[in-house]
Amino acid sequence: MNAYRCLFGVDVQVVPGGCDGGRQLSVEFQEGSALRVASFAEAGAGGWRLSGPDAGLFEIAGGVLRFSVDDARFLPDFERPADAGGDNRYETTVSGPGGERQVRVTVRDRDEPGTVRLSEWQPKVGVPLRARLSDPDRGVESVSWRWERSVGAESFVPIEGADEAVYVPEAADLARWLRAVATYADRHSGTAMATAVATSASVVIGPRLVGLSASSEGFPDGEGLVPAFHPDVLHYKIPCLQADVVSVAAALPAGTRLDVNGVQPPPGAETGAAVAVTETSDVVVTLARADGAFTRYVVHCAPEPLASIRTRVSAEMPLDVLLAVVVGQWIAVIDQHGVPRFHRGPRPEDRGDNAGFFLRSFGAGPARQWAHATETDNGLVWTILDAALAPIGQVAAAPPLTTTGRHDLRLLDDGSVLLMTYEPAVRDFSYLSDRSGDSSPVAAVRFDDPDGQRWGAAVDTADSAIQILNPDGRARWTWSSWGRIPLEDCAAHRFPDDYAHVNSLEMTAGGVLASFRGCSTVMLLDPDAPDGAEIVWRIGQTNLAPDHWEQRGLGPAPLRLVGDPLGAFCGQHAASLLRGGPEDRLLLFDNGVACVIDPSTGLPLSRPGGEYSRAVEYAIDPVNGEAVFVRDHFLGGQRSALVKVGGHVEALADGTWLISWSGSVRVDSQPDSPSAMPPPDALVTLVDPRTRTEMFSILAAGSGGPAGRLRAVPISALALEVPLPPLTAAFTDAEPVALPAGRPADTGASPDQGTTSADTGASPDQEAIGVAVAFSRPVKDIKPDTPSIEVDGGTLTAVVPRLEFGKPANSYILAIAPHGTGRVTVRLLPNQPCDQNGICTADDTPLATAPTPWTNSSG
Repeated sequence: MNAYRCLFGVDVQVVPGGCDGGRQLSVEFQEGSALRVASFAEAGAGGWRLSGPDAGLFEIAGGVLRFSVDDARFLPDFERPADAGGDNRYETTVSGPGGERQVRVTVRDRDEPGTVRLSEWQPKVGVPLRARLSDPDRGVESVSWRWERSVGAESFVPIEGADEAVYVPEAADLARWLRAVATYADRHSGTAMATAVATSASVVIGPRLVGLSASSEGFPDGEGLVPAFHPDVLHYKIPCLQADVVSVAAALPAGTRLDVNGVQPPPGAETGAAVAVTETSDVVVTLARADGAFTRYVVHCAPEPLASIRTRVSAEMPLDVLLAVVVGQWIAVIDQHGVPRFHRGPRPEDRGDNAGFFLRSFGAGPARQWAHATETDNGLVWTILDAALAPIGQVAAAPPLTTTGRHDLRLLDDGSVLLMTYEPAVRDFSYLSDRSGDSSPVAAVRFDDPDGQRWGAAVDTADSAIQILNPDGRARWTWSSWGRIPLEDCAAHRFPDDYAHVNSLEMTAGGVLASFRGCSTVMLLDPDAPDGAEIVWRIGQTNLAPDHWEQRGLGPAPLRLVGDPLGAFCGQHAASLLRGGPEDRLLLFDNGVACVIDPSTGLPLSRPGGEYSRAVEYAIDPVNGEAVFVRDHFLGGQRSALVKVGGHVEALADGTWLISWSGSVRVDSQPDSPSAMPPPDALVTLVDPRTRTEMFSILAAGSGGPAGRLRAVPISALALEVPLPPLTAAFTDAEPVALPAGRPADTGASPDQGTTSADTGASPDQEAIGVAVAFSRPVKDIKPDTPSIEVDGGTLTAVVPRLEFGKPANSYILAIAPHGTGRVTVRLLPNQPCDQNGICTADDTPLATAPTPWTNSSG
């Protein structure tokens, strides 16, 4: 009688005897899973082969049946069956020591999330925006729509009446983000409804410039704006010095007004201004119409290391996230064109030549915080920044640790902190040289130090330590690599100085995921487990035999790597767990250097390393003790870029990978002169791992110096959103100003109002005076009958835009006919109804506060 062990999803089913005398086996398998399909009782034997209609989609080794792997593992898709019958029933005949078995694998549909896409990446007032829903599970029905607009930092509210798939942005949406929310039923939703969301790639804009250019005196031969001007692109950069002057020139469409940093340039269809700047200044160019609609274009000054960054963007798939980077001593958040939406240089108290490896971001909205490493006179700390990227504190390790590491840190939802370091220690390495077998522990491989001398009992080294701090800064949990990682597996890196070299951390639902580059090992640690039992699982090559792990109290043996075309990962960075699929997946950047060796011979256990670097994904199967290769990606689809130090990878919400190829060099199988080979053309790429299509790149050309080492972290496009300020006003001139030529009659509000001096009480012989007022935002042109303006001693007869060089933006002249020669007082009244001609912006924001009243010197 045969026994079959069938694995589908994460469930295990034992079928003694199978069906039809044990010669037929039916297995249900979860869509998209990479785990084993079935294992047979004769698993240790050889001589297995496959036949039948779908045999080409399977592989078998050691009695374990899996879907096959070529460049990537075949992951069955319920909606796109690849079996011969096209019905999600994959059939093969397994021949082995126990004879033939007919195996039918039925793929079970999995509930996959739907997606919404918008028809325009740049929403515009008056231009219809269409949302389209797609769901991999199909069978979509009962779709309802809700459109929302942003009202603050990463916060949205529903738009009244916007409940169709098509929405036409209106004035109320200006400078705000839009979001389309689809609620619908599919085959899996049952009584509950599924939801899919899409957010616009930019804020809603109004009028658009015809042209825009800029240059800085400090870089007279610069190429100008980056990117090249396009009416729909709102953010640009140019290089600037710490003390510099930027000249901007703009071409306006008819019926619009312009200001530069809140000041009007000379009136005209083509105009410009010169602005004194620093290397962190923004030059804001605002285009407005009489109805209050406006669009802001920003020219960001940048120091050379940031100004030199160039990108390659797919027109079909623009990048919908920002990127946080550290470039030397600069921290920055850049967009898809490499424009620094935010950047800050070193502060006087900072030490060292860089701001760490990462600018990390945590949380959302007003509670968002940022962090980066900082060298101080007292050692390394992490600087914590608020949502606006202003420093608010510093974090360092707590006793018993005495140092803090720069490679990674995480701010957790409960206010605690996860950090790592390399803690100096003096350790007993003597057992590594003991050949008597009497030492404790007994080394799996005996070897001496680099000088050929026996290892001593007091060796200076550094343990890799991980710590969780409570919100009050005290240590909640501290873990050390000593006694938890076999030193025999760590000899290829910085041995013995920094044998384990932890270089990435992540807090997951199952514990702390940590990468140890020095030992080519990744581990999941449970902080709540008893001391010595923290290791949940580990992955990586080892010199130890299976029984050594328990004998030495090192915790569980590594999961077996299955199906990896390179056999192992080496010297890795940036391990993370991907959840929400059929099983947990491990994603990491495989540097492909410092592979595990047998330290007694110096030879690699299997992979020699130095071939190329890649991002690689494994499916985690703790039940069967396996980590199953799923897919990988190498730069440009070519196995020719090697990243010896650094490197990073993170998965975005849509399943794409953002990969940093920090400081990579080109290699090939037999390079004549590797040092003479040109570097790869990209420092960072965004790739769809399913198709290996690269949609975005930060280019190496033009990104010299520190930029060549940058590592990009994806950030929400809304992370830097600043809510529109309240509408305020000020009387700008203490004395009356000249009324513009061609204004409406002094005693008439407008051509359609037949107001006379008799109606208003104004003296027909008294000349009207002009009162200047300016607003903090563009407003709808003001009518004389507005309830927002109150005049004592005169009558408001007209309100005219004040279009004069050097005057504040959004300025108006109030034409007032005095009642004789007495004092005239003008007041602005806040919070008057917009639908009754109150002073309001295009989005119907009323005047929030009243400025000090204006009074003339007469009387």
